[in-house]
Amino acid sequence: MREFKHPDLLKQKDEVDRRKKFTEEYMRRVKAAVKKLFDGSEDGRLVFQYLMDYCDVFAMTMTGNSWTFFNEGKRDVGLMLLNLREMQWFDEVNTRRTDYIKKLETESSNGG
Repeated sequence: MREFKHPDLLKQKDEVDRRKKFTEEYMRRVKAAVKKLFDGSEDGRLVFQYLMDYCDVFAMTMTGNSWTFFNEGKRDVGLMLLNLREMQWFDEVNTRRTDYIKKLETESSNGG
């Protein structure tokens, strides 16, 4: 079956690809900044802990009235920050895992 390719669709695909690359680079920079900001010092870790407490990330947010919506909004921001930090950890673990596997492969190919 012959595929129909409209010129505008091709331009949209290029735009989608461009935006995807931009977003990936942006998130890489954000994760690096999160690592520096929150893990770079004891003060950074204290600020992160304060934000988690303030946003009630680990607390009950249900009040039974309209404050629930406000509390859930705060919690959503805290969860977003926690996710950024976890993504940074996930990337670091994957990098270390890949390095370790390469090391094992090198050692086994060298006979020892």
